[in-house]
Amino acid sequence: MLQAEFETLTEIYPDRILYECIEHEYYRKTEDGKDFWPDKHSFCHAYKFNEDGIARHIQSAANEAIWRREEAHRRMMQESAVHIEALYKELHDREAYCKMLEEKLEAEQEWTPAKHTGTNLDQSVYEDYLASAASEVLSDYLAKEKLSAFFGFDTDRIEIVREVSTYERNRHGKLRVVDTFRRDPIYGASDWNYICFDCAGNQWEMIDGELVPYED
Repeated sequence: MLQAEFETLTEIYPDRILYECIEHEYYRKTEDGKDFWPDKHSFCHAYKFNEDGIARHIQSAANEAIWRREEAHRRMMQESAVHIEALYKELHDREAYCKMLEEKLEAEQEWTPAKHTGTNLDQSVYEDYLASAASEVLSDYLAKEKLSAFFGFDTDRIEIVREVSTYERNRHGKLRVVDTFRRDPIYGASDWNYICFDCAGNQWEMIDGELVPYED
């Protein structure tokens, strides 16, 4: 029997769980294997008017089915919570183990500041240049003109560098970036200036009028 047929015959509209229990009763067999209910019309009439308490009996079965499903869901949620807690603990333990390995690797590699790599000037000194009222931030054109006047570089071959990094080197000779800074060219006086630039494949910093090579 379809649910729509049941609803038409009884004018009762059960939810899914209740209808499952209704169907279970409708298809009940006698001890000798015959259909308990001779037809859908007699069953629906009996249900609609609760003959022999059949509707109440089916509703009790539906209530019990709902309780069992809710209980199963509650147990599943509890088991899931325990499982999730165990996974979090395992993740925490693995993260702690990875951190320990990273610390051991860090110690083994013996990282130290890399000299003449990335920049030769401490960032705090550069910030002093910026803070000085006498200092001027130069355009690329003016910076190239200063370099040409100081050292004779060909302005057409100069590339002004406005970003530098500090590096560390490990005992195996590998480099890694520590910090990266913006470094606009600055000029305050012949002995108070900074310009980072490349020229003809070479890397230089002009620091207080002195030419210092660097590499990255």
